[in-house]
Amino acid sequence: MDAPKPIAATTHTVDDETVTLAQRRQAQSSFLARVAGGVLVLTVLVGWRLMIGLNTLAIDPRTMKMRQDFAGLVNARDLARERASSSSTQAMRATKRLAENASASAATAPTKNAPTKNAAEPGDFSSSLRRLQGMEEDLDFIGRAGVPDAGRKNPCWTTGDSTPPMCLPYFYILGAWQSGTEELGSRLLAGAPTVGVVRAPHFWNEHTKTLENYANTFASVATMERNVVAGDASPGYLATSWSESIRFHRAYLDHMRDCWAECQTKSSKFEDDESAKDTADEDAARRGTSRASPRRRCIDGVEGDPKAPGCVGEANAKDPYDESGGHGLSLPHLMSTVYGSSPPRFVVIVREPGARLHSAFWHYEHYKKQYGANEDGFAAYAEQMMTMFQKCLDRGNPLRGCANRFETYSPEFEAVFYHADALIKSMYDVFLETWLDVFPRESFLVVKGENLWSDDVNTSTAAMRRVLKHLDLDASDETARRLATMNATSNDWRFARDDPERVMRDDIRTKLDAFFAPRLQRLATLVGEDLY
Repeated sequence: MDAPKPIAATTHTVDDETVTLAQRRQAQSSFLARVAGGVLVLTVLVGWRLMIGLNTLAIDPRTMKMRQDFAGLVNARDLARERASSSSTQAMRATKRLAENASASAATAPTKNAPTKNAAEPGDFSSSLRRLQGMEEDLDFIGRAGVPDAGRKNPCWTTGDSTPPMCLPYFYILGAWQSGTEELGSRLLAGAPTVGVVRAPHFWNEHTKTLENYANTFASVATMERNVVAGDASPGYLATSWSESIRFHRAYLDHMRDCWAECQTKSSKFEDDESAKDTADEDAARRGTSRASPRRRCIDGVEGDPKAPGCVGEANAKDPYDESGGHGLSLPHLMSTVYGSSPPRFVVIVREPGARLHSAFWHYEHYKKQYGANEDGFAAYAEQMMTMFQKCLDRGNPLRGCANRFETYSPEFEAVFYHADALIKSMYDVFLETWLDVFPRESFLVVKGENLWSDDVNTSTAAMRRVLKHLDLDASDETARRLATMNATSNDWRFARDDPERVMRDDIRTKLDAFFAPRLQRLATLVGEDLY
């Protein structure tokens, strides 16, 4: 055993060979006294730490100062880091336990607006999301979020002593497209007394902006009266389909972009038949087969040949998918992670599916250009979309899979014009079910666009009153009627209602009714109301 090190004196080292026994004992007694004093101080600190709550303290990574986190928005972020290797299901359960542990400090957060939870509990999916390319910056920002203003419905906070406040929306109007999402947001901003900010940035389903940019978008509400709220009225949020979930598939997107560019250097001629014309129809017929052109084989690969995966196969390998739409993660999972145990409120405007599809056809020029700007063109378009989607199901693929990742199943489906996107977006039940898997039912109000935009004032007023009541805003008859009868304020107004000059053919109307009937039955079950 090594000899004990010398005991340091104030100005010199005490030498064991020259000091007297009394001096040695005095030095040892002084040392023990200092140790006892240190233990006492440590005991007091640990007791104080336990008293204020182990789960409520964190270190601000920017200032390296200790801060006490709030119970509510994002208070599950620390637990997610602790369990970085856990599954999303484990993270959800751990978040629930953390919320229970933080209940003693929950008085600092607004509770009257938090819906009662039943089937679904908001979860923290940080550990799963962190495995996705491009998510690190947003998740790190969540970890820097500071203490919010407990007197506001909107979650607003600062990340440091000198930084301006940032806010997230108190409510969302999720969609659907061609149902008046932006119109409702505009009317709430113009006519509801305590709505101060409504924007439609399409942040959550795109990938070009960060969460910090998004929070800055709503920062102005922090300078308004404390009862004023902000909302997001982006119609693309409801659908969790592939095209609306690019933020969650950046590994796929990046690989496809680079690989596609490389494939453009290869020939587009058909090697087995040089006389075959290089037309779009011929190209589509050969996709995914060994008869495709070198360029197409490079992009699509050859179905059933593991040695020829193509760009698509390679991209899928980098972004593994399942029937939930990719890796099983989508917008609701990220939003739940951000908001923690204090979820926002959601309004979903639905519209009779066939009518919404009809409006989408007439809204977008590419459909009219491809199929013809007339009702026969719409009929041809609708027939093809229904046929190809049914084909996806007939191959044994699950409904949720065909809705969420239709174009990734095979080159044949990827070749469908705009990937049956508009048809799929009318499948409200499939997407709403994903939201209800993550958030409690009480967070949602599903309202018919036909009622909200009805020419009958009593009908539209009643629908508007439901919206205001759900958002905990002034739901008086005067306010509801004023908003319901307000002049149109947005560009999407004319596509949120049926155009009397454009009437679809009876035969295609019948086919659409049959196609969407199961979807509407399922929607009625989810909502608890027979809407159509």
